[in-house]
Amino acid sequence: MKDIYKFISFLYSKIGWRIWVWLTFIILAALLDGLSVGFFIPILEAGDENNFVTREVKRFFDFLGISYSIITSVLFMAVLYSLRTVFLILQEIYSGRMVANLLATIKKDVVNGIFASDYLYFISKEIGYFNNAVTVEYNRVAFSFRACMRLFVSSGFALVYLILPLFINSAATILLLIILIPLYFVTRFINKWTRTFSLRTTKNNALLQSLLIQTFSNFKYLKSTHTTNKVNTHLEKAINTQSDLTYKSSVLGAFTGSASELIIVLVAAALLVYNVEFAGQSMIEVLLLLFLVRRSASYALSGYSDYRGFISAFGSLRVFENLEKDLVTFKEDSNKDKIDPDLSATLSFEDVGFSYDGKKQILEGINVSIPSKSIVAIVGESGSGKSTLASLITGVLTPEQGEIKISGNSYNKVDQEKLRTQIGYVTQENVIFTDSIRNNITLWDYQNADSESKLQEVLVSASLTEFINDLDEGLDTQLGDNGLTISGGQRQRICIARELYRDIKMLILDEATSSLDSETESRIQSSIESLQGELTLVIVAHRLSTIRKADLILVISQGSIAESGKYEDLQSLGGIFSKMVKSQEFIVE
Repeated sequence: MKDIYKFISFLYSKIGWRIWVWLTFIILAALLDGLSVGFFIPILEAGDENNFVTREVKRFFDFLGISYSIITSVLFMAVLYSLRTVFLILQEIYSGRMVANLLATIKKDVVNGIFASDYLYFISKEIGYFNNAVTVEYNRVAFSFRACMRLFVSSGFALVYLILPLFINSAATILLLIILIPLYFVTRFINKWTRTFSLRTTKNNALLQSLLIQTFSNFKYLKSTHTTNKVNTHLEKAINTQSDLTYKSSVLGAFTGSASELIIVLVAAALLVYNVEFAGQSMIEVLLLLFLVRRSASYALSGYSDYRGFISAFGSLRVFENLEKDLVTFKEDSNKDKIDPDLSATLSFEDVGFSYDGKKQILEGINVSIPSKSIVAIVGESGSGKSTLASLITGVLTPEQGEIKISGNSYNKVDQEKLRTQIGYVTQENVIFTDSIRNNITLWDYQNADSESKLQEVLVSASLTEFINDLDEGLDTQLGDNGLTISGGQRQRICIARELYRDIKMLILDEATSSLDSETESRIQSSIESLQGELTLVIVAHRLSTIRKADLILVISQGSIAESGKYEDLQSLGGIFSKMVKSQEFIVE
């Protein structure tokens, strides 16, 4: 019952007064159903006024000034049952719309909450966790909601059919309820295990989703190296666990379904024999009593089945509950309604330090100024903190020490969303959507004369015009998953075009050309150099030949700026940068 109470509280917090409208429909339908059966009882009792229900029905007709007869009783029964059907249909339609809107709201809130969350929180979780929440667990929550809705309907009808027998033979009805008390404790025990299996299923689903995402993302490598067997071992273990949990839940369902019904039938048969053979009661009265009790039990079992369906998704509800709390706790402070960022001014780092875990320093003592429309290159060994420095510029990471300022204003006082709309970001991992080239560049922007003209301009800037013209469907060419149908260089140029289309003032290229061949890299380099003087360019580079024209080169070593200056100046120093240049020249030779 605690779970049901939490569910109702959750529903009320989301839909408010609408829940009372829905409950009213259920109550009215259940009452009308019971009343319609009540009008049928005098017919079975042949008008015997010793029965409470029969007396009340006849009194009702007398009140209306209508003579009681089988015809009038059947007519009233038909009218009441018709109204009952109308209210049942209304509650189905109403609850269907209510649940559909609620589920859509929950899913949108979760997705929006994930995007609004702190970046460090996001990377602390596996992608499978979020993917599982908004797909598998979402579907289980949807099933749980519908099961709980049906539970309310079944409970209402079961209660009505439990009250009616009390008016016919209260002693026999109470005796039956006492006999069935042990069944209640059995179901509580089964519910406990159902809830446990649900939590374990949810945890296993998240693991399985994570493994599937990783496996399919690395399909080419696994296929090429025939290492799928080793990965499949982990997948099969998670799949077998899922199968085992499903089987155990089915076993519990078998006991609570068929076994419970058998117990009720046996008890009813025993009561029939006792009341007719030993208590000397009327066969018709006892059969009517058992019919009503059986109908109540049928609704109760149906309700219990729905309740098990509800708690079988208990783990999913827990996932959403915990995720909702996390998204509130770890919501990023976007500093809305604060100072508008001015990226036409100088960006400065003042004694900035950063750590992902609060222990190991990734960056420390970073002091540098990045003038507007300059080209700044960041180089260093792998793991030195280059990409972290780029992430600090975008604001997705915040310094643990020191400050980042733009036009003299601290990042803490700047509207982060407006800041990021002015920053373009291209990495070596191409961001390509399974859609047309046009939509990949414009991100589904509204198409009109102005947007088309703007699109053509960025195609030229990103050196994509010739490539697009050679395609049969041009900009409407559909790209495969992650852009696998085009080359790496073409994917990178599409990514650059997307950022230019956004009217940015700063473009960050985080090792964007490190995995490309020399010819493709040269083309992209020409595209980048054509932007000189128009944007602030921050280039995280692996190949030093691509940053010869940089206004400032930062050499990062062990989390600090070891050297800084222009290409020729750093090379002549004979320090870290000079050694890096010689090392790459040696490799080329």
